[in-house]
Amino acid sequence: MNTILNIDTETEKMESNTVVEDPVVVVEEVSKVVEETKEKKKRATVEHNGMELVIPILLINPNINNKEQLLESLDIVDTKIEFNGPEDLNKYKEDILKKSKMLNSFIKNFRSEIAQYPIFNQENIARILISGKKNKHKEIDELNKDIDEKAAKADIYIILIDGKTVGISSKQSKDATKSNNSVYNYFDKESIKNLKKIKLDYLTEKGFPTFVKSERDKVNKLFYAQNKENPYWIELKDLLLLNQDKIKKEVTGFLFCSNVPYDIYEFNGVTFNKINEIIDQNMVTFEEHFPYYLGKTGKERNAAKLFYQLVVCEKKFRVEIRWKGNVYSAAPQFLLHEE
Repeated sequence: MNTILNIDTETEKMESNTVVEDPVVVVEEVSKVVEETKEKKKRATVEHNGMELVIPILLINPNINNKEQLLESLDIVDTKIEFNGPEDLNKYKEDILKKSKMLNSFIKNFRSEIAQYPIFNQENIARILISGKKNKHKEIDELNKDIDEKAAKADIYIILIDGKTVGISSKQSKDATKSNNSVYNYFDKESIKNLKKIKLDYLTEKGFPTFVKSERDKVNKLFYAQNKENPYWIELKDLLLLNQDKIKKEVTGFLFCSNVPYDIYEFNGVTFNKINEIIDQNMVTFEEHFPYYLGKTGKERNAAKLFYQLVVCEKKFRVEIRWKGNVYSAAPQFLLHEE
């Protein structure tokens, strides 16, 4: 709601302070504000995603089939469900209430999808551990001790009666980020050092030698796609091409949990699928994808990002390469979204 109010406020300011000689100019300015606001909104993260609690409740209570029943169940949560800490329950409740409008469709879709997997029947479940983004369960740490954390994607761990452990990754929607890690992970130390120097030299040349919070928007504009002569992006693109095979192999390995020794499933609010898979690298492509740079109006987005596309056996993922933190000290990140 705050975002919508902010957009309206910015629009009112432009309308009151601008002499409207060309309506197209006003439309373009409003579109720019909307686009930039959407980019900021997408960056918001939730430490306690309420759906991480909704799924365990639905597994333990097969008679819950709508929002009202689910909300009533929050008063007494089954002891089979275990949290990282004593404060987690209330934080999950808060997030669930914020998202109450999506609960009926989430529940309906989950019930329909989970029916295909009898392994998740209530009588098969001994315990459910909610680990969320920052696991604090020692037995989950032990389970994942030999696994790269980017591949250990589960937010929820189901301990079955027979002792087997199964993971579930909970996404609020199909649009949720599928994977997130530093681009620098795929380059050698010398290349990273050179990239950092190019970036700081470029920022200094443009009059921004050090980070100043009030100048952040101006600095970000230097990294918009419209700036074709940005030397940092040019060098980064060359390195992405040079390290393409390594990127494809490691990213798909994390994305499809190829080396995880237990089953991991994902529910994205619509579909529920097992995601462990060994990927044939001959069926993978990773390339810059120019259509992603364009907004709905056909003009380039006002975003400090590069856009690539990962295709795995005809399944497509949008790859955004953007900063996590301020440009000066941060490394650009890979963010994958399913098409």
